[in-house]
Amino acid sequence: MFLDESGFLEPMKLVYELKKELEANPQKMRDVHALTLDKSKPSMGLSGRNGLYGTDEWWENIEKSVIPTKKVSGTIEELYVAGMEAGEVNEFKFVCDDDWSSKSESIYFNNEEDKELFIPGSRVEMLYVLEELKNGIRYPLLLEMAVSQ
Repeated sequence: MFLDESGFLEPMKLVYELKKELEANPQKMRDVHALTLDKSKPSMGLSGRNGLYGTDEWWENIEKSVIPTKKVSGTIEELYVAGMEAGEVNEFKFVCDDDWSSKSESIYFNNEEDKELFIPGSRVEMLYVLEELKNGIRYPLLLEMAVSQ
């Protein structure tokens, strides 16, 4: 776990950990590795410069701050359905603590019952790893998400 619970402004529940998702769905990691290692697609995928996505080396480089991270927090203001087809709520807008801007993020959770914590007025804390793409751009990948209880 990377999010520091002692730094939360109120009681929060860690609802999503990328590490748990990859353990439950190892094919996702293999798919990312395949694209990373595919030299025929030089502008698609992660660079792999600091370890292949989800490997022990990659996690160690996050822990050592070789791969930078960014924490984002705020208050959920709206839930909505994103995408072309009508379905269940899968995204939320939140007011960012840093600059009071309104941002959107997908709803992530490892356990289905935690989805009910995503309601307007709830606090949310997210930790992203700023992973390098093959083209050199740093892309934010969600590592963890916590929501107030």
